[in-house]
Amino acid sequence: IDVPLGSHPTVFSCNLPEQILRPGREKSGQDQHVKFTYLNLSGQEIKATVRYSIDGGNWKEVTTNTDMLLYDSIFDKASVKDGLISMLPSGRHTLEAICEKDTLKKDFDIFSMDDKAPISNTHCWFYQTAGCFSENSEDSVYVQIGSSDASVHVLYTIVSGNTLLESKTFELNKSLCTRAFSYKPEYGNGIVINYAWVKDGITYTQQARIEKPLSSKKLHLSWSTFRNRLVPGQKEQWTLNIKDDNQHPVRAQVIVSLYDKSLDQLKPFTWTFFPNIYINLPSVSWNYNRGGYEYGLTVSNMLNETYYDERELDFGQIDQMFLPLGNRNYNESVFNAVGGEGSLRKSRALQAKSMLASGATPESGNKLFDVVEKMPSTSFGSNVPVPEGSSSQLRENLSETAFFYPNIESDDKGNAKISFTLPESVTTWRFLGFAHDKEMRYGFIDGETVASKQIMIQPNLPRFIRQGDDAVIKAQISNTSNKIQRGVALLQFVNPESQKIVFTQTVHYQVEAGGNETVAFNLNSSSLDPDLYVVRVIAKGNGFSDGEQHYMPVISRQELILNTLPFTLEGIGDKVIDLQNLTEKTSVIKGKSSSDQPRYTLEYTNNPAWMMVQALPALSTPQADNAIDIAAAYYSNRISKDLLYRLPQIKTVIDLWKHNSKNEVLNSELARNEELKQLLLSETPWVLDADKETGQRQALINYFDVNQVEQRLSDDLGKLKSLQNIDGSWSWWKGMSGSRELTQAVATILARLHVFSAPDSSAEDMLQRAIAFMQGEVSDEVKNMKKDSINDPSEFSLHYLYILAIDDAKLNKEGEADKQYLLHKLATMPAALTIYGKARGAVIFAKNNMMKQARQYLQSAEEYTVQNSETGRYYDTPKAYYSWRDYRIPTEVAVIEAYHLLKPQDTKSVEEMQRWLLLSKRTQLWDTPVNSVDAVSAFMTDSSHSFTTDSPKAIIKIDSHQLKVVTSQAGLGYIRATFQGNKKKLSIEKKNNGISWGAVYVQTFQDVSDIAAKSSGITVTRELLEDKDKSADVQGTTLHVGDKVKVRITLKADRDYDFVEVVDKRAACLEPVAPLSGYQRSYYITPKDNVTNYYFDRLSKGTHVIETEYYIDREGNYQSGSCTAQCAYSPAYQGRAASVSLIVK
Repeated sequence: IDVPLGSHPTVFSCNLPEQILRPGREKSGQDQHVKFTYLNLSGQEIKATVRYSIDGGNWKEVTTNTDMLLYDSIFDKASVKDGLISMLPSGRHTLEAICEKDTLKKDFDIFSMDDKAPISNTHCWFYQTAGCFSENSEDSVYVQIGSSDASVHVLYTIVSGNTLLESKTFELNKSLCTRAFSYKPEYGNGIVINYAWVKDGITYTQQARIEKPLSSKKLHLSWSTFRNRLVPGQKEQWTLNIKDDNQHPVRAQVIVSLYDKSLDQLKPFTWTFFPNIYINLPSVSWNYNRGGYEYGLTVSNMLNETYYDERELDFGQIDQMFLPLGNRNYNESVFNAVGGEGSLRKSRALQAKSMLASGATPESGNKLFDVVEKMPSTSFGSNVPVPEGSSSQLRENLSETAFFYPNIESDDKGNAKISFTLPESVTTWRFLGFAHDKEMRYGFIDGETVASKQIMIQPNLPRFIRQGDDAVIKAQISNTSNKIQRGVALLQFVNPESQKIVFTQTVHYQVEAGGNETVAFNLNSSSLDPDLYVVRVIAKGNGFSDGEQHYMPVISRQELILNTLPFTLEGIGDKVIDLQNLTEKTSVIKGKSSSDQPRYTLEYTNNPAWMMVQALPALSTPQADNAIDIAAAYYSNRISKDLLYRLPQIKTVIDLWKHNSKNEVLNSELARNEELKQLLLSETPWVLDADKETGQRQALINYFDVNQVEQRLSDDLGKLKSLQNIDGSWSWWKGMSGSRELTQAVATILARLHVFSAPDSSAEDMLQRAIAFMQGEVSDEVKNMKKDSINDPSEFSLHYLYILAIDDAKLNKEGEADKQYLLHKLATMPAALTIYGKARGAVIFAKNNMMKQARQYLQSAEEYTVQNSETGRYYDTPKAYYSWRDYRIPTEVAVIEAYHLLKPQDTKSVEEMQRWLLLSKRTQLWDTPVNSVDAVSAFMTDSSHSFTTDSPKAIIKIDSHQLKVVTSQAGLGYIRATFQGNKKKLSIEKKNNGISWGAVYVQTFQDVSDIAAKSSGITVTRELLEDKDKSADVQGTTLHVGDKVKVRITLKADRDYDFVEVVDKRAACLEPVAPLSGYQRSYYITPKDNVTNYYFDRLSKGTHVIETEYYIDREGNYQSGSCTAQCAYSPAYQGRAASVSLIVK
């Protein structure tokens, strides 16, 4: 927002130029108009009278903000007496002006090409009348050079392309030299004139550049046939004629479109085309004596070519920001209409039919008219007869685009024919046309035509109706005739398959001549079955009728509700789940078969530790050829090689996965269990994420192939070597300079390989070179610390100490001294460190035999941990570093490493922290290479017992009946079972150690009014707030048409989640203020006809608030659906808010 600031309430100015060329034989490109401007601080014009005088002469008056001529005629000196500066001689002049309490004083110079001397005292005077030659050979470009000094010796050159056309001198003696230039063939693309002289030890230079005139690129478009008054549905053929500047017909390609002009109220629209055609002139300059070296005339020239920069045709773009009230994406609707309305409407109808069962509706193809309408001001009794025998003319094709033809060609006579059938909307249509030919000549044309009938009815239908809503449907009747019209308006709901009318209502109307009237229909949708209907709104009278026909869905009051209960089991034991708590408040659709009884789905994973193995293929091949990705891939491949020897059962399990016929075990969690999710994967923005994870998991089949592993290791080492510089630093990408931060990150990855296996000689050599580079950087830092009395080492130095510790690197005397200095400083700064820093510090001290400090650091980190039976031990404090993509995983990994080193006997704490890592993988994708490697390595350290293939299977019983499981996925022990009916108890007898998890899903149909809030990891709260009083919840109060309300959705997450989808099923009376999809804050929003969907790539633990504005667009009583949030990566974690009722007057 712009806020005007200032001590004066008005701004008074004049746009009079400082230099004014008096008109004469030459043509000037100077604006010949001038005006006084008077504005307030908001920039609005103020009408007032200005009194002005020039050189203290007579005072004259003029109105503000009005153009005046500098001269009455710029060519006729005899008629310049009434201009602002008429009859003034060449020289310096002063303008004085008064407007109310404001005054103005401004100096300006008047000169001409006939002057013999400069008008003011100056060492250098220069003026050029134009930068381009005229196409008229009789018109010249004038260049004037001069000086007030005596005895000036001027050198000048004229250059064209690579040719020196002229090089001469002339004398100035308090005079001007004026020369006229007309285009000549030897001038080529143009000329560059350079002037230079020296006076009193000072060099003066000036340059004039005059280009060859480009040929005209204009085409002139005009109508041979065009009608500006049409009837809806009329068949038409218009003819467009195209000519050049010489009025010769042109064969050109034409792009034309006709669209509803009312869309311009939402967002102004136009076509633009700017071919950037220009001429390159040589770069020529005089150089003078500098530092004892002498330079003459320097000439440099680009290739003597003319460049034609043809830009793409710009038909408009989707704005990244949301448009104001009611804005719908016109640009999208234009291109959707191409290909015929018939096929488009069919697809919409079929889509809507298939989506009704799930409570979704198709995108509306119908234009919504006024959001707020008034009730009829008068009513008429039943004495107006219903006309009989008159057939109703229904308008169905209400496309917002009549046509878009991108490839029409004109004939030899320059005629382009446009044939079309006008849609049946009653509106003003705007035409846009653009033509261009092979010579890049182009032109535009636009126009308007009005489609109208004697009586027209325009309904404002809702996008959908929920069964049971008491809705008010209004329609506007327009009378374009010159007499009063009376008749009957009908509302009909028709079954599109049987053509049976299932609902009808009539109201009488009377419309004055040339006037409008609004009629209202009261619809109680309880009598309508959920279905997709054809809705007809008809106005009938004596001898006339008009109507519109639209598709509109009626959504069921019954909603498919999903209740979930995720659970985690640790060690051998029993788990009993009361299923009645999930189903006690559900209701079944009356009259339906037993197949619609509550449906249960059980998922159980006996050994989820294998998910860590599935995370590795994402790293086995570098995502890009940069140092970080290559190092992470090398690390992953080294781990796989070690696992082949240490845990041979892993290869056995992967071979079993390979021969799985359906290969479901390798599918991404995003692609599984679609029947248990609120949205299909194809409806979300995460299709590519699912494909990527599935592809990475399927790479497991070749992941542990010995030959391939060796080849990948060799390739990764070669690439990493090519990115290491002579000084030992690494460049992020090839050709970039070395970076100490990136070198530290790569060196850390290589050093951590010591935890798993003996270092590779080539990798160790690179690591030692990197340490030598970092030693030099640290040495400089230590010197600065000592010099400036800095107590705290940088983060880079701490990472350097950590690399030295885990690599057991040997340093020279200077390096060892710097290390000891940093260790001493590190011991004095525990309070300043994060939990991550304390854990790394504990490792550093332990490796340097400073056990007292190491234990103190680890104890300090321990004190911040939080522990519970399900999620294990973790950190929930700002002292634990948090990042958007990695959450607090790096901190957890660093502490696990410190435990292994300092408290190897405390296996319980380590297992609890490893459990937190594993449970984090349950709800997260882990797509950051370095930290994913850290997490996998921390989990696998001392946890080989988790990767077993012969874990005893759990015994699962439902109401004391053992569940028969035919097969389970190898390794993971994943099973999935479904069953129906009213069940009471689920019991699981776990036979193996370690962690197992699972979830129970219950799906039932429930009336929207009975839906209650539910939470499984995510809590959802929905509030309906007034726009003015944002803290007042208006649920249960009476709203009014036109009110602006805000829906506030509050999400509370008990842990970190990836891929969370929020589905807000709104009431039929709510119309989004901003209907466009796009990113907003930390989520992506997609408003649809009956729902608004939100997508979070990352939803961190804590509270998140979503606010979306809506308008109340119609009267009645309405019910919303539920509002749900669900983790698409692990659908057992979800939450739901209850439905709400809205009363609108």
